[in-house]
Amino acid sequence: MGLVGYIPLTVSKNNKEPHTPGKETIRESLSNENSSPLFDLRIALMVIFLGVVSLGYMADIPIWITITIGALAGGGWSLVKEKSLITSLVTAWKTELLIAAPVIAFTAYAIVEVSIQFATTAALNNGGINPENPPQFIMWLLAVKSAAAVVPPAVTGIAAGLILGVFEELFWRGFILTRLMIVTGHGVAALIGSALYGVYYFFLMGPYAGLFALMFGIALSLVVIRSKSLVPSILTHFIFLILTLWIRPDVNILL
Repeated sequence: MGLVGYIPLTVSKNNKEPHTPGKETIRESLSNENSSPLFDLRIALMVIFLGVVSLGYMADIPIWITITIGALAGGGWSLVKEKSLITSLVTAWKTELLIAAPVIAFTAYAIVEVSIQFATTAALNNGGINPENPPQFIMWLLAVKSAAAVVPPAVTGIAAGLILGVFEELFWRGFILTRLMIVTGHGVAALIGSALYGVYYFFLMGPYAGLFALMFGIALSLVVIRSKSLVPSILTHFIFLILTLWIRPDVNILL
């Protein structure tokens, strides 16, 4: 299934008459109609996964820095490759589903809070955490807690929200999701894109973060598909990070 009917600037099913005469359609905005969308997708994923993850491991860079680099690289890539498409998705923000942003953000925050508490308690009670070699996800939580002690929580939350909330959504939902929608159905595209999002965070932060990123990605993908806009997903991501890094900068009271 293509992008027909996806946003107001798409073409009709016969691909002859645009809904908005005189304006560039989404399909026409692609850099090269004869190029393979999957080929562009492989290039993007190669740049993000190999570049950012390898950089983090080889240079022993703190995880929050690698995530920020990944968001900037991915968002920048999407803007270069699909400028017209991203612009259309961001400008088509007048939707009733805009209210989904805070609802999903609060829900996601609650899931993270309960999951971390449950997983940490279970691990502590069953001896699953080795103090000398803790899981990568626990190390990330400690790094966030340590950074929050130095940087004011408001600065941490707003900065992370602006960088990750905007640039990750530009790449994962604005670029990856819509590229997949060209060659497959909307639901399948949401699942595949979210799975890739989960794998990305699995390598960066461990299994717990990967699993949550999968669920979070599915929710955001469905909101984007339904609302025909990136604005609700960007707001959701932004509010979620504000909640996580500002309201609760310690992340987990058990650590």
